[in-house]
Amino acid sequence: QCTDAREEMLAPAEVTPVKQREVNYLRRGQRQVVCRCIVLALTAVYLAALLWLFFLRRSTATVLRPNLDPLVTFRTAWDTTGWAGWRHIALNAAAFAPLGLLLPLNFKKLRRWYLTGLSTLGSSFVIGVFRQFLGQGRFDSADLIVHTLAALLGFSLFVCADALSQKPRTLKRWGKPLLYPA
Repeated sequence: QCTDAREEMLAPAEVTPVKQREVNYLRRGQRQVVCRCIVLALTAVYLAALLWLFFLRRSTATVLRPNLDPLVTFRTAWDTTGWAGWRHIALNAAAFAPLGLLLPLNFKKLRRWYLTGLSTLGSSFVIGVFRQFLGQGRFDSADLIVHTLAALLGFSLFVCADALSQKPRTLKRWGKPLLYPA
């Protein structure tokens, strides 16, 4: 009797199509959990880098009056020769492009371009106001424009990556949100 029970335990179990689908589903669920953990870790690293960049780094700003004219920054960059004039704008864009990619990955409600743009505009405004009041820099209205456009560029990368990961029959869902707000 012992040998029969042991043989039954060691014998490979029959894998029915239903069981195979359950195994594949668990593997897919496990992959989703791993991907979700990776996205959360990347978001935490990104937010820590933004915190350091905008609040903990020693500021070199001497003028603490807010810049409410958005075109002054762009005119100054245009009038300056070389890369130095555009460096500030490019670094601001590079700082906020990942936000447009990470927001829709973390929050399903922000998978519309206008919601991602509005949330980036709001977060950029809050960061600018806090920097102004804490003396870490000045509020610059051009930063609002650059941050929002950079985040929308990051959002477009999210849309492309999501469209490539979908089956061809589900690609239609991105046509309307990209063209129309509702």
